Amino acid sequence: MGEVSGKIYRLVTTDGRFYIGYTEKSLDERLKKHISKSREKREQGRKLYKHISNIGGWENVKMELLHDINGKNRSELLELESKIIEEHFLELGCLNSGRSFVNI
Repeated sequence: MGEVSGKIYRLVTTDGRFYIGYTEKSLDERLKKHISKSREKREQGRKLYKHISNIGGWENVKMELLHDINGKNRSELLELESKIIEEHFLELGCLNSGRSFVNI
């Protein structure tokens, strides 16, 4: 498997809830994808998107870069994402639906 560049990020809502994710795109592109998906009827029930709707929308969310990683293979990056989610999954504010969700 070849080397890739990836970013592990956190979406943080104004009430302190958060979601951890991974992308190989820019953070701006990934945020736009989240916003687009949150408008799809089949996605609106997801824990993250439901909460964002309940707090008034995307203007109440900021995106933070946790790790900008170059020269790793995809499986190493996904392992790191899983590890970070696992560390925070049981916290009250975590909006991840599962321990890891691959969405490149």
